[in-house]
Amino acid sequence: MSLSAASLQRPDLVERADYYDHRTLHDVLDADACRHLINVVDADAGDRTAYVDPQGKVTRHADVWWIAPDAADAQGLIQRIVALVRQVNQDYYGFDLDDTQEADFQFTRYGAGHFYGWHTDIGKDHLSRRKLSVVVQLSDPASYVGCNLQFHGHEQQLELATRAQGSVTVFPSFRSHAVTKLIWGTRWSLVGWLEGPLFR
Repeated sequence: MSLSAASLQRPDLVERADYYDHRTLHDVLDADACRHLINVVDADAGDRTAYVDPQGKVTRHADVWWIAPDAADAQGLIQRIVALVRQVNQDYYGFDLDDTQEADFQFTRYGAGHFYGWHTDIGKDHLSRRKLSVVVQLSDPASYVGCNLQFHGHEQQLELATRAQGSVTVFPSFRSHAVTKLIWGTRWSLVGWLEGPLFR
């Protein structure tokens, strides 16, 4: 007795054609809100980072600031962003997220020559719980050159995220992405992750 492919299919499995794609939310923050978030940053408390891989190659160069839990003004805007991202998850991805998690967010500042090489946001230990990555564009796109957020798309074609100020880009944390080198100006972004039980 042979089994056909149809007889082996599980009827409870749901396929999502857009499971891998990034999603864009436009005009989430206005220019004043973006400037307000940037002003929250304590310039003296930043972590000037240059990450080096085991082969001695610099894979990231940028300045980062973690947002303090008591930064009430910033946290209010972040809660608004997180609510929108949870709706995106419900509509498109269907990931199992932790409803009680306080999302981790950090400011990132790219200056001349800064970049972030190809990577994913999921990893070992606490990074293994990351499900969705969130990037909020805080800078006016006319204020810098280069520094584009890009993804490996289908058939290895490159896809660029929007540069529009106040927009939010959402994507699965296992998706490969990079930020190209900044040529001129300064680019600010707000980056965060929503977590959940391990993928299985």
